[in-house]
Amino acid sequence: MRMYKALLGAAAAALATSAHAAVLYQNDFDGNLAVHAGVTGGLTGVTTLTTATTGAWNADGWAGNVLRNDSQGDPAGFTTLSLANLATHTQISMSFIIGLLDSWDSDGGGGFGPDNLEIWIDGTQVATMTTNTALGSTEALAGGTKLYSGFQTENGSSYYSDVLVDMSGAPFMSFAHTASTFTLAIRASGAGWQGAGDEAWGIDNIAITYDGVRDTPPPGPGVPEPATWAMMIVGFGAAGAMLRRRRTIPA
Repeated sequence: MRMYKALLGAAAAALATSAHAAVLYQNDFDGNLAVHAGVTGGLTGVTTLTTATTGAWNADGWAGNVLRNDSQGDPAGFTTLSLANLATHTQISMSFIIGLLDSWDSDGGGGFGPDNLEIWIDGTQVATMTTNTALGSTEALAGGTKLYSGFQTENGSSYYSDVLVDMSGAPFMSFAHTASTFTLAIRASGAGWQGAGDEAWGIDNIAITYDGVRDTPPPGPGVPEPATWAMMIVGFGAAGAMLRRRRTIPA
């Protein structure tokens, strides 16, 4: 009986570590910040906030405060989200809205382009975006879905159009990941990038989840997984029943 109870306790402990999905990081820049328990880190680099104007785009998540990066240079300054002490996990999925703001020039824009936006994950560039709200012949949204193209989606220029892109469907936004650290970094680049009051990019409504999460350490080497514990309990139960049955058979 004591062994049976011990097995039940061990099985319960193993099942408590079963994999599940969890919010890793969530931020709409309006005070709604969520970070998974034990995870450390946050945003660094260019983190200036501006305000989305009122419009149809608010319903899509581009609303309230948005982060705006109009730093200069080629490449310009990064906005970086660095997280550490992640729980054991198997996959990361992300969603956010990117704003290509003010006077963007793509290739074919003469001496004014190109203006590019680079997205980096864990030190590797995974996407390049551009658009042609001013000059150029190319719009490349890296697999994202255009939500809106028009004037004044945030408090920047009212002369050139802004382009808002939902990145949740881009192929690089969901990927296998097991490291205890994670970095998302975004910056502008290109020979035509001017930044400042001429062009900028922004981000809003960041939501990052990770799957296969174990909030407590998984079973160590040589310790059965939860499914194995369940089979063992059934086996021990059957063995115990057979022993009790033998004891009731007359000699």
